Amino acid sequence: MSDLALGDHRPAFAQAVADTTVELLSKSNFSRLAEHSVAFTTALVRNMSKRMVHLDQRLYEATALPMRVRLHAELLRLARRRGDGALTIAPSPTHQELAFRIGSQREAVSKELARLSRDGVLRCSRSSIVMLQEQQIRDEIADWMDGAAELSA
Repeated sequence: MSDLALGDHRPAFAQAVADTTVELLSKSNFSRLAEHSVAFTTALVRNMSKRMVHLDQRLYEATALPMRVRLHAELLRLARRRGDGALTIAPSPTHQELAFRIGSQREAVSKELARLSRDGVLRCSRSSIVMLQEQQIRDEIADWMDGAAELSA
């Protein structure tokens, strides 16, 4: 396959929200490693396989789940466990960012977050979202997933 078929250059943007180390490889070094290093190729295939499973999961969510459940799943994906055991998203994404991530509208996301806050499931602030009733969120997703693979936090 030619380089043109693969697309030589595509604009990309990434923003780290946690301490991150990035390694860059030139195209020639990447090719050399892929051709001559079994460990590199194995790690590459494993990583790509995990990404394919993740993308398949996201496709299922986008096509089969209601917005509310997609939002709950996204909140679990974004959350990290604190020292006290609580799941927290910090910094807190905007409602627009969450809507974009799940293919919805900001207004619908705002209403659902307000409902979850009102019901005591979440505590939302400008700086973080804390899951107060994690199991309730997981149970609702499980009801829709029909026994599909568990979401991990």
